[in-house]
Amino acid sequence: MPSLKSRSQFYLTLATLDEAGVPRVRALQTGMPRAFAGAAKRIGHALQIEGITMHEAMGHLPNLFSRFERNMVAVGEATGRFDTVCRAMADWFTFVGAIRSKVISALLYPLMVYHVAAVLIPFISVILGKCSDTQAMRQGAVMLALPWLLLLGWCFFGGLLMALPGVADILLALPFIGGVIYRLDCARFFQAYSMGLNSGLGMFETVDLGVGACRNPAMARRFRQVAATMRAEGATFAQAFLARPSARDQGSMIPAMMQTGEATGRSAEMAERIARVSREEAETSIERAARVGPTLLYLCLALYIGYQIIQFYGQLYGNINQLLNE
Repeated sequence: MPSLKSRSQFYLTLATLDEAGVPRVRALQTGMPRAFAGAAKRIGHALQIEGITMHEAMGHLPNLFSRFERNMVAVGEATGRFDTVCRAMADWFTFVGAIRSKVISALLYPLMVYHVAAVLIPFISVILGKCSDTQAMRQGAVMLALPWLLLLGWCFFGGLLMALPGVADILLALPFIGGVIYRLDCARFFQAYSMGLNSGLGMFETVDLGVGACRNPAMARRFRQVAATMRAEGATFAQAFLARPSARDQGSMIPAMMQTGEATGRSAEMAERIARVSREEAETSIERAARVGPTLLYLCLALYIGYQIIQFYGQLYGNINQLLNE
């Protein structure tokens, strides 16, 4: 799967060449990132030989281009703002890459501390005579492999797990994790919402586009309910958003900012601002967790070592007393 950087470069190249007036078929064969060079040639061939649109040609490669991407390209082709949409897509994948990099970098240090603990705990158990060398090695191997097995399992089965009834809602309700999920999906939704409005897409289609950008099914369902209220009651986005607020929505700055944007005719600009603020809040929460997490791990490790030492000396003292009493 191509990296987000390559994907961003692909759309930026398309936008630049389209602005310069280069025909689309020729643009797809010019200066594309290596990861997209073959796909771009296939799309260009389909445009030239089959006479179909670009988003239809991208539909032949569903494993490479998501429904969200195909919908955005279709908007650009329908509105005649293909270059604007492609530039927005380049910014979108830069944005998604920034979020992913922040999450990964925040997890690196806690993960390193965990791996140190996974080596120290079995080692201490051997020194204190709690287990044999073989048992300690087995315990250490299990502890070292556990986070990677969980990550692998999430990659393969995370989608199926999230599709189970109630799982997404439970994650969203968790004290810390739920707040991060809420803010990240708000950032994704409103960034896509802003892109749709700037591309000339209709209001309902724009909301549907934002829904497709959400990762958490509960958040996607929440925004679908907003769209349904807008259709049924003829309400604005802010009115529909406030009609049935969730627990996470209460106290959020989103309704006030969207009301301001709708009142001043700057909904797209305000949506982009909401996306930026939501992302910054999520990043702050992740950075805070990255500072607190290792401290908690150090504390747990220190308590475990202290407990083992106390237990060891307690047993030693008991053995000495037993010998003296004999």
